[in-house]
Amino acid sequence: MINVINPNTKTPLNKPETIDAAIDYLLRATGKVKPDGKCDDEGCFYPSDSERCDCCGLIRRPSPTWPETLLIHCCTVKHVARMHNVDEKDTRKMADFISKNNVNITQNDAGSQVAMILDSISALNNTH
Repeated sequence: MINVINPNTKTPLNKPETIDAAIDYLLRATGKVKPDGKCDDEGCFYPSDSERCDCCGLIRRPSPTWPETLLIHCCTVKHVARMHNVDEKDTRKMADFISKNNVNITQNDAGSQVAMILDSISALNNTH
C-alpha cells in the first residue's frame, strides 16, 4: 500500500485509525451521522461521556440562544481526530483524499475502498 507521508511527523497518513477518523469526520460533516449525545429541555446539545474530549471544554457552553455549540464542535475534524487519537492534519488530508476519490463513505467497507485505492496508486507508481 502506498504510504501518504505526513512531512512533519514522517508517519503514514493511511493508518487504519486515520482512515476511520477521516470517514467519521466526513459522515459528521455531511450530517449523515450525528455525534452521540442528548438535548436538554431547552434544546441544548450535550455530548455523551464517550463522545466528550478535552477539546470540548474549550467550547462555549450551550444556551437557548446558542443550543448547538457543542453539536457543531463535535462534527469538526479537530474533535473527531481527538476521539480517534490520531493527528488532526493527517485526518484532514485523508478526508480530502477520500473526497477527491469519490469514496462512498456510507458503505460499511468504505475503509477497505480507501485502502484499495491507495494500493492501486502504489501499484501504478511502482510500474513507472
